[in-house]
Amino acid sequence: MALQRIALVIAARSMAWRWVAGLALLTASSGCSSPGAAPSASSAQDAGAGDDAGTKPCGPPPGGWEAGRDPPAPCVREVRGAVRVAGGGALASPDVSVCGRACFRGRGDATGAFRVPVNTHLPEGGYVLFVHGRPAHASTFVRLPPSPPENVDLGTLVVPAFTSVGAALPADGAPATTVTAGAISLSVAADTTWDLAIEDLLDEAEGRKLRVAAGPAPDVAGGAALVYALGPFSATPSKKVGLRVNEAGGMSAGAAVEILEMAPLGLEGENAAGRMRIAARGHVSADGKGIETDPGEGLTVLTWVAIRPVR
Repeated sequence: MALQRIALVIAARSMAWRWVAGLALLTASSGCSSPGAAPSASSAQDAGAGDDAGTKPCGPPPGGWEAGRDPPAPCVREVRGAVRVAGGGALASPDVSVCGRACFRGRGDATGAFRVPVNTHLPEGGYVLFVHGRPAHASTFVRLPPSPPENVDLGTLVVPAFTSVGAALPADGAPATTVTAGAISLSVAADTTWDLAIEDLLDEAEGRKLRVAAGPAPDVAGGAALVYALGPFSATPSKKVGLRVNEAGGMSAGAAVEILEMAPLGLEGENAAGRMRIAARGHVSADGKGIETDPGEGLTVLTWVAIRPVR
């Protein structure tokens, strides 16, 4: 019955990329040497894998790329790096994907080191590395550098372990409620529905539970007084979700704040995933002990959140 429910949910969604990225299914090149043609589907292991990947023709950009209209699309052979847990050691065997209009999957080793075979022309600004940390660790997006070289080395990436696990997000269409984990409380409006990643839909025991970790996060937002990772990562409510934080990060009572969230993966136009955007406005409480979004304001996705004074 669970699989039937998941199939119905997926079929009803227009944003099909969400479950494609979630499963890390890939669209990769069939081996054309010049950009322009649409790629064929293949597995991650076929996408430039092997010792001779550097000698194989670099596949065309996915998604109808057009020279002169779209950003330049240099050949990216592979993306590599390592993932470790904040305050700890390596995140063993991390799942990672290079994602934009297509996804290329990789998997790390016991030391957290990973290599994602790509071997495809990737339009500049359109692709990010997606570190899949769920359910116990925060996930994140890391943007590829501008004009990336053929072999992109992102170095060591740090993700925190979730330290607070709360109740499950309310069922779709449920009455208004508040869900709390650690210092974070979410005010969910009545009749809100949730778009969750396929991994979380499959995990009936843990997939809907609110999870929280304090930062640090890579390149989140300058001047942030507080940074949190929220899960289930990329869970998207149909209505804005109010945020209450039971700490003020040293900001003064009554101070106006802006709340930023990490943009999710997108397929239309430029992919803004990994960038922070202003999601809501709020204020430090009169007693100086917490922060709350202003009426009508709220988060649009569960992801990395940063809070800073209004500049």
